[in-house]
Amino acid sequence: MPDKTQGQQFAEQMRYFLSIGTRTRRNRKGGDLHRDIADWIKSAAMEPGTFPPDQEAVFKAAFDAACSWFKWIKMGRSDYRVCDYVNSLSPYRFCALLGDMIDEHIATSSQGGQYFAQLVQKAA
Repeated sequence: MPDKTQGQQFAEQMRYFLSIGTRTRRNRKGGDLHRDIADWIKSAAMEPGTFPPDQEAVFKAAFDAACSWFKWIKMGRSDYRVCDYVNSLSPYRFCALLGDMIDEHIATSSQGGQYFAQLVQKAA
């Protein structure tokens, strides 16, 4: 069995950390799991020592993807179809999306915008 990519490792670790399964709904106890995932990523990247070093490195890798999500999806700057699509994702699939962005080497919000623009083309 081949080794997991960095994005797959992130998705697996985040799902484990937040107890996210395939049937987990986006809203849990009044909170938005998409936002919670992004907040934990931010904590890992900007507050060293929040997590054990191995887990921190895995979560920190998703920082650029999470920033792109915030700018293009959360703030509604992307095409409405992409915003609707990403907002409709279960937390399980949202982790996979961020993992894919890691594997695609999204390092700037501009690259994130291009990634989301490609999602529109795939959906059309």
